[in-house]
Amino acid sequence: MHTEVLRPEVTALLGFYVYRLVSPAGATFYVGKGVGDRVHQHRGRTDFPDTYEERIVQWGLSEADALRLEAALIAVLDPSLNRVAGHGQADCDLRTDTLQARLGAAAFDVTHIPDGILIVQVRGGVYYPYPGAKPCRHAGFEDIAAQGEDAVMQRVLGDWTTGAATAKRVRQIAVADGSNVIRRVYDVSDPIRVTHAQNGELYVVASVKSKRHGQPQPRWRWCIGPAANPSPIVGTRLVFPDGTDPIKNQSPFNLSWELRRKATGMHRVLAVAS
Repeated sequence: MHTEVLRPEVTALLGFYVYRLVSPAGATFYVGKGVGDRVHQHRGRTDFPDTYEERIVQWGLSEADALRLEAALIAVLDPSLNRVAGHGQADCDLRTDTLQARLGAAAFDVTHIPDGILIVQVRGGVYYPYPGAKPCRHAGFEDIAAQGEDAVMQRVLGDWTTGAATAKRVRQIAVADGSNVIRRVYDVSDPIRVTHAQNGELYVVASVKSKRHGQPQPRWRWCIGPAANPSPIVGTRLVFPDGTDPIKNQSPFNLSWELRRKATGMHRVLAVAS
């Protein structure tokens, strides 16, 4: 049920475009952006249906606009075979309270962030626990918060893989939503070394390159509770001195003193440049 291949003179007119692949039942199972004949390049994939329809959603876009539209469609349509979220999906299809928290948040320069804080970003979407695993789905902050404060604390409890010195330095856990606004800060107890998950499974190192292959990973767990004193970062959006986002990597685990170290270095660079 493929459409015919787009001719070169047609693809030249398309520019950047966003497309979706639709099953015979009418379900969108993949969304992408591209140029040229990108829409055709999934043909023959064994993990895709044998027959499907290729549809161009919008064309003549800038690359930035194509990325934004792709992310919006992935957020709304939730296609089953997109392995990663769209670029900027954290900014798409937001609840009004989430949007208000983000747009109403003052910027907080991480140069001044207190010591001893583990920042955990709670973002929704699909993730793969390890290569070849079936996809799992994380709920976003607002959906978890709707279940009550205990649900939020349970979500960020751990167990976290880190060294003993780092684990002992953590005195608080801050919860950032998908837009990196700090929504909660909790106090934590002294860390407890754990070798088994809460369901009883043994933690092991997956990498065959590791010298500790087959041995329990160094993971740590804390008891967690409401902060005894108000935190200056609650309700703020963390930024570097130049206004950029300091939490852009794939890991939800960030340490306040590492962000502060990077921000201090950026301050020096900006001072020299000015």
